[in-house]
Amino acid sequence: MKGFPIEQIYEHQYITDNKIAQYIKETESLHKYFTSDFKGIKATSFCGVIKTNNISLLILPKISKDKNYNLNIFLFMILYSHNISNINNFKYQENMFEVFIKLFSNNLLKIINQTGIYKEYQPVIERNNYLKGRLILKDFILKNNFDNKFLSEYDEFNINHKLNQLFIYTIKKLKSISKNKLELIKLENIFHGVEPKFNEDIHFNHLNLRFKESYNLAKFLLKHLTNTKVKNYETFSFMFDMDILFEDFMSKIFQEVYRAKLQNSKYFGNLKLQPDVILDNMIIDLKYKIFSEDVKKEDKYQMYIYGNNFEKQNTMLLYPKHLKNIQEDLQLGTNQHKINLFVRTIDLDSELNYKEYIAEIKNRVKKIMEDIQT
Repeated sequence: MKGFPIEQIYEHQYITDNKIAQYIKETESLHKYFTSDFKGIKATSFCGVIKTNNISLLILPKISKDKNYNLNIFLFMILYSHNISNINNFKYQENMFEVFIKLFSNNLLKIINQTGIYKEYQPVIERNNYLKGRLILKDFILKNNFDNKFLSEYDEFNINHKLNQLFIYTIKKLKSISKNKLELIKLENIFHGVEPKFNEDIHFNHLNLRFKESYNLAKFLLKHLTNTKVKNYETFSFMFDMDILFEDFMSKIFQEVYRAKLQNSKYFGNLKLQPDVILDNMIIDLKYKIFSEDVKKEDKYQMYIYGNNFEKQNTMLLYPKHLKNIQEDLQLGTNQHKINLFVRTIDLDSELNYKEYIAEIKNRVKKIMEDIQT
C-alpha cells in the first residue's frame, strides 16, 4: 500500500481527498455508502474498507474519543456478532479486510492439517462397457443396449461436494483481491479438482461439524464483500451497516445475559411487529444513531405499540453513547393504558482486549437494567 493515497475517516464525515471523492462519484456500486451535498461527499453509517489498485479508504464508527481504539472496537463488535473466534494472535491495526482473510485461511488450513480434507459419497452417473453400481433400467430399455454400454449410477467417495465447492469458490474470490496470498495458494492447491460453486444449502453432521466455523467465515466474507471493475480497475468494498451491526451486537449481549428472545415477530391483524429484544418484563429497541435532545415522535409511537400489543408495561430505547449519556424516563398513554419508556445510552468505548471487552459491555448492560429496576 506504499505510495497509495490512504484516507481514514469516521462515519458521517466528509471525504477530504479529492481523488477518492471523484472515484466514488464515478463508481455506482459505492453510492449506497455515501450521500452528497454542496459541501461534498459524506459517509453514512456504513463502515469498513474500500480499495482499488491505487486508492484505500477506511471508514470507522465514532465510538471512542481515542482514534486508536475505534478500529479495535469495530472489529470486536463484528467478531462477537458473527460468532468468530480464534482471534488472539492477530494484530487489529493491520489491514482490516486482511485480518478476516487470515482468520478464514488459517482456520481452514489448521483443520485440514489436523484431520485431512473432508470427503463425501457423491452420486456419479456414467456410461461404461461394464456394469458398475446400479443399472439405469429406463435408459437400458430405450437404447436396447445397441452400443453394448451400460448407463449406471454409483456413489464415489470424493472431495467434490457442496461444502468444498463453497470453500474453493471463496478461496479463489479472496485470492483475486488479497495482498497476502500464501495461505490462499496453499488452500487452492489442496482443493484442486473441486468445482467452485456458491452453495448455502449445506447440512452439518458429526462428520463435517469441524468445518462449521470455516463455513461461517466463508459466508461472512462473501456476504460483506462487493467487487466490481471500473475503468480497468478492480474495486472491492468490505462494508458493514452500523445500524444492523449495533442491533446484532447488543441483541447477542442481551441474549447471553438475560436469555432474551430476539426479533420475535407477531401479527396483530395485518400489523406485523418485530421488536429487537423481548425480556420477561420489558421490550427493548436498539437504535444506532446520535441521540438528539428529545425522543422522536415516531420512536415513541413505536414503543407504545410494542408495549401495548405485547402486553409489556416497560419499554426501553437503547442508543450507543456518542458524546453524552442520556437517561430519560417517559410515560406513554393514559393511566389506564400506561407504558413506561426508558431512554438510555450504552458506552461502547474501552481499551480492553476482546474477551475483557465483551465481559465489560455485559456488565454495563446489567448496570443499566439494575438502575431501571431500582
